[in-house]
Amino acid sequence: MGGGGEIALHGQSSKLSSFLSLKDVSTKTINTPTTVQNLTEKMKTKKKNINNTTEKEEEEEEEGKQQKQQKQQHQQPHRRMRLDGLQNYGTEYCWALDKSGTPCEKKAQKKCPVPYCLKHLRVGDDAFSTREHPLGIGKILIANFDLPKNYKMVYFGTRKPVRKLNKLRKDYMLSFWQGGGVIDPQDCPVSSKLQYMSNPGPAERSNVTCTDRMFGDTRDEGIVGREYKTTEFIPKGTQMLQFYGPQWFASRDMEKINVGTNKYPAPLKRKRV
Repeated sequence: MGGGGEIALHGQSSKLSSFLSLKDVSTKTINTPTTVQNLTEKMKTKKKNINNTTEKEEEEEEEGKQQKQQKQQHQQPHRRMRLDGLQNYGTEYCWALDKSGTPCEKKAQKKCPVPYCLKHLRVGDDAFSTREHPLGIGKILIANFDLPKNYKMVYFGTRKPVRKLNKLRKDYMLSFWQGGGVIDPQDCPVSSKLQYMSNPGPAERSNVTCTDRMFGDTRDEGIVGREYKTTEFIPKGTQMLQFYGPQWFASRDMEKINVGTNKYPAPLKRKRV
């Protein structure tokens, strides 16, 4: 029996040793500070790398957007509008309307001081067009679209001394800078359309006038111009009229007549109240 008891004791000791050994191994494997720290550091490093990569990508993307915007702004300056979007503002872009009635999207050409693109400097502003007057008094100018008040235009032509103009050209010339000669539009018979505006008759009023703003200098050779603008709303199909001056008809021994017709009406004088 003593031997049996000894065997039992040894068996218990053996099981206890095995239990302790497994516990120790388990404790060493799970709770070793070095192992936990390494895993934590690796996770932190990985997360940090991911964050750094994301931030770098976002920075590069943002920088790319900024460079693209700067490039676009450099290539295509912001086009500002006036008259509720009916005309380009400033002189960076062409003042004319296209045949569709929308402002031209092209820049004004740089070789000429007149704020029109090459196309509209060649064919003229599509906001208006010329017609033959039914009474045979020559060409007249008709609005192709409803034109708002203060719509800007340019009376342009070649700068010349008055002494070099013949009688016909003097009929169409416009004063330029003092001492800078005159504007002769006859060298641009198709594109410089404002030269064909009629003078209002005795019962009519003008709806277009010139300003003191000039395009070009007193010594410029080639095309120069002077600013015009509408003085009121001009309905589509209406004649565009300018006042020639008090001496124009008298010096030519001509009588003024009303130029408005049923097809091409002209604005009438307002009745005094």
